[in-house]
Amino acid sequence: MKKFKRLIAMLLVAFTIVTMVPEVSGNKKAEAAAASCYQANSTTTSVTIKWPAYSGTRSVNGFCVGYCIDADSDASKKALDMARSKKYFYSKSTTSATIKGLKAGQKYWVVVLYEYTDSYGTSFIYHAGCYARTLYNKVTNLRVDDYYIPSSETSKASFTAEWTAKKYVDGYQVVVYSAGGTQISQKFTTSNSYTYSEAKYNSTYRVRVRSYVECNGTKKYSVWSSYLYVVMQPKMTYGKVNSKGQLALKWDKVSGADSYEIYVSTTGGRLGYKKVATTTGASKAVATLNGKKFNKNSTYYVFVRAVKTVGKTKIYSGTNYVWTVTP
Repeated sequence: MKKFKRLIAMLLVAFTIVTMVPEVSGNKKAEAAAASCYQANSTTTSVTIKWPAYSGTRSVNGFCVGYCIDADSDASKKALDMARSKKYFYSKSTTSATIKGLKAGQKYWVVVLYEYTDSYGTSFIYHAGCYARTLYNKVTNLRVDDYYIPSSETSKASFTAEWTAKKYVDGYQVVVYSAGGTQISQKFTTSNSYTYSEAKYNSTYRVRVRSYVECNGTKKYSVWSSYLYVVMQPKMTYGKVNSKGQLALKWDKVSGADSYEIYVSTTGGRLGYKKVATTTGASKAVATLNGKKFNKNSTYYVFVRAVKTVGKTKIYSGTNYVWTVTP
């Protein structure tokens, strides 16, 4: 009987040791009851994580932080392994850490362990974990996706700017400027496009975009994209074949445009247009098409494209609006 009681006592001691030194699991679901942490800041190469102070009764030596890019199938385990390695070790009074040397535009899983030492040795306990995202360098492939020129001068024109979507962002800030640089519109969107529906049909605009991630309710922004120049298509006001067999044309001048290209077709549609003239004014009498004078009894389809030169780059307006010159 004495041997049996001694065996029971030894088993109880062993059970007490096991329960006092819990394992740090690689399963995030099993660790869900732990304290929470959150991302407080972000740059293209770093994230700042904050966590609650330890409030238990153990004598804590400090905190260990580990991370792994979330795209890795073993992200949770690798983050825990890094934390156990004490590569990033912080004093017990610390409640934040900035992890540097990361890749731009990525999502990471970050864990915080606390280390303590007692009569059984040194142990690590899961304290907190969260996702963190770095900023993208810049929004890319910013372009004009569509234009709309109204038939009535009292109606508003519009254009749609589009860019390459970014995976790990909360949204984008889009700002529209006049040709002179005055801000005229600002919009936050979760889409990778924005339609400015208050445009004037005879104006030029500049657009720039930046992405952001929200860190504890505060937006952290990437750098601005390069400017997208939007040149609205000139609206024609007159078209007629004159007595000299010339195609006489007039249009509204577009502010900010440097020149205008005139295209003519005899068939309409989207094909068969030929560039017949370039001018800096808002009117032109085109002499010939394919070496021949214009016929008063024929129908011609005309559009004018505005051109703006920025440095060595030419920026062109849309070509959606086509004027039909009838007999």
